[in-house]
Amino acid sequence: RVTDLIAKAKEIATTAEEATGDNAGRLGYYKAGARAALTAAADAVSQKLAGIQATRQPNIAEVNEMVAQMQAALTDMDNALLAPTDGVYMIQSESSNKSNNGKVIAAKGSSRDSYWTIHFEGTEPADPNVVGADAAYKETANRKSHLEYYWKVEKVNGGYTFKNLYTGLYLAPKEEKGTRVMSLRKAPYTLDLRYAKTPGCFNLVADTADVQDKAHVYLNAEPGSKNLVLWNEANGKDNSAFSFTEAKAQLEDA
Repeated sequence: RVTDLIAKAKEIATTAEEATGDNAGRLGYYKAGARAALTAAADAVSQKLAGIQATRQPNIAEVNEMVAQMQAALTDMDNALLAPTDGVYMIQSESSNKSNNGKVIAAKGSSRDSYWTIHFEGTEPADPNVVGADAAYKETANRKSHLEYYWKVEKVNGGYTFKNLYTGLYLAPKEEKGTRVMSLRKAPYTLDLRYAKTPGCFNLVADTADVQDKAHVYLNAEPGSKNLVLWNEANGKDNSAFSFTEAKAQLEDA
């Protein structure tokens, strides 16, 4: 337990960037000093563990104490992450997959029964004659004028709710046994946000109490389709990495 938490802390500290200089105020970045504080806490616990193990194995009380120290340090790091506040946002895929990168989560219809209502939209091939893995993509000209691309984000107990400005419905897993696809619901649904281990990006995490397959909780831009699905892992700039762009100015321009 201790070594797992130390490894987790070091991974986060390695990938984290702080909201200083050109990154000042950017969502998905950490407050100044957060990375050094987490590294120092991990090093201190690591040294404590090594000191004990030099002569014997740690007892349960010592393990629990070191676990608590690491959990506190990780909680402090979570609290230092600049996350969305209440407001209207575009939620954009930051996947290294070119066909997904730059697309935004969109509600294309008001049905609460079909996952086809949740799409990825807002980019197109820069050259219509070049498609597939080698294609370059650009934002569509009318991207700002699509109300279905915008989500009212509200911080609530346990995470956030995402209400689409076009449909008035909430982003949520489809209400169907064993579902792994996202749809819309009339009632608010809470999704958590976690640092995606890549600067400026978040993972959106479903409520495990509401998901039939507990392993599939990360919202994922399904490769080769326009569907938003639940997946069992999230690693850096994969299809589960998203950024948030506050959209007030965009709506005013539109």
